[in-house]
Amino acid sequence: MKTINRKEFIKSVSLISAGVILGCDNKTTVEPEPSELEARITGPDSVRLSREDGTYNLTLDGSESIGNISDYAWDKRLEGQEDYVSVGTEPKLNEIITETGNFDYRLKVKDNAKQISDANHKLNVLPALYEDIIWFYKFSGVKPILCTMNPKDYGAVSEEFKDETGLFATSTLSKEFNGKRLALCKARSNGEYGLDLLLYDIVSGEMESLHNTPTNGNSWQAVWSPKGEYLAFIEDGRYPSKNKDELTLISSVEKEPIYLAGASTNDDFVGFYPSWNPQGNKIMFGMTTYHIEGKKERRISIYSDLFGQPIRERLHSEEYLQDYFGNKNFFMFEGNSGLSWSPDGTLVATSNFVAGTYNGVNYNGNYIFIANADGSGILTLIPKEQAVAPTWSPDSQHLIFRTFLDNKLWLCDKNGENLVDLSSFSDSKDKYAEAAWAK
Repeated sequence: MKTINRKEFIKSVSLISAGVILGCDNKTTVEPEPSELEARITGPDSVRLSREDGTYNLTLDGSESIGNISDYAWDKRLEGQEDYVSVGTEPKLNEIITETGNFDYRLKVKDNAKQISDANHKLNVLPALYEDIIWFYKFSGVKPILCTMNPKDYGAVSEEFKDETGLFATSTLSKEFNGKRLALCKARSNGEYGLDLLLYDIVSGEMESLHNTPTNGNSWQAVWSPKGEYLAFIEDGRYPSKNKDELTLISSVEKEPIYLAGASTNDDFVGFYPSWNPQGNKIMFGMTTYHIEGKKERRISIYSDLFGQPIRERLHSEEYLQDYFGNKNFFMFEGNSGLSWSPDGTLVATSNFVAGTYNGVNYNGNYIFIANADGSGILTLIPKEQAVAPTWSPDSQHLIFRTFLDNKLWLCDKNGENLVDLSSFSDSKDKYAEAAWAK
C-alpha cells in the first residue's frame, strides 16, 4: 500500500479543487440544446385492395419530419379500437395491407434532447372490386354515403363517397358491366326542379355529366346494358304538360338520348324500372299501362326491336294472374317498385304492389315475386312486407332488396329463402337505399 506525506496530500486536494482527478480525464457532460421538432407523414388517404391477391403495398413516409431526429416509432389502430399496435421504427413505413376499414396511423419522433413530437394519418382501405361486391347508399343522418360491402362474406361496410351537397337521389344506381363507372342521379343545385344523370368513376372518384334533362324534368332509374354500350332510363321532361314518361336509351360515349318509338304514350305512366335481358336486345319494364275491362291496369311488359319499331308484349297474361291468385278482386300494380332480369336470362324478380287475399293471407303493400322470364309462371313470393328494388347477383344465385319501412338491405337465394339482414353489419342508426352489384 502506497503512503503519501502531508505535502503531497495537500497538493492532491488542490488538484481536485481545480477539477482534475488523478487518473481520470478532465471532461464535462454537455446536454444537447432543444431543437425545433415536428413529426410529418406523407402518403395516400384512401387505397383499394388488389383484385388479384386482395392486398395493398402501403408506404407512409415520415422522412420529411423536422428536427435532429434520433428515433422513429410507427403505430396503427383500426377505427373504434383503443389500443395502438407497433408497426415500424424506420423513417418510412412499408406494410402489406390485407384488411378493409378506416385505420389511424401514428408516427412518434424523438430528438437528441429527448423531445417527442407525433403526427396522425387516417387511411381508408377499400375492398377489391370482386363480383360479390355490392354498391349501395346509406344515410348516417341526412346526407347519403355511397358504400360497398361483400354480402356473401358479411364484410364490413366501406364508405366510398360522401355526398356533402345532399343532392344525390338514391333511385338510380347501376354498375357498368366489367367496367369502372356507376350511373347516379342528382338533383339540380340551383333550386330548379329536376334530376340529371351522372357517371361516377369508382377508381378516380371523379364525376361527369351524362344527360341534362329538359327544364322541370327528371332522368332516373338508369340501368346499363349487358355490354356497357347503352343506359336505359326514364325521362319525363319533354312533354311536361302531358305528364309523359319515356323509355330512353343513351350511349355512354356519344351521350345523345334515343327516345324509343312506341315506348311512350299519353298515359300517366309508360313504365318503371327498365331491365335488360342478357343479350341486350330486349328491355323489361314495370307498371306499363293496359286497358282491361274499362280500367287502366299496370303490368310488366317486354320491349323488343328497340332501335326499330319496338314491340310490346306482356310477361304474364291477365288470365294467368287471375288464375294464380284465384281472385278477380286481387289488385296488383306489377313492377311498380323494382324489376330485375337475372343475368342468366331465366328469372325475373319484381316488386309488386298487391292488395287482397291469397292462400288465406291478406296482403296490402309491396312484395317481391320471383317468376320465370319466359312468362310461364310465378315461382315464389318473398314473405317480407314493403320489399322493393330487387337486384340479381352476377351469378343469378342471389338477390339483394330493400325494405323501405325500416330501410334495411336483405340478401336471399334465388328461391327467396335464407334471408340475411345485411344492415346488421353496420350502425343500427344507418338507413339504406337501393343497391347495385358489381359485375
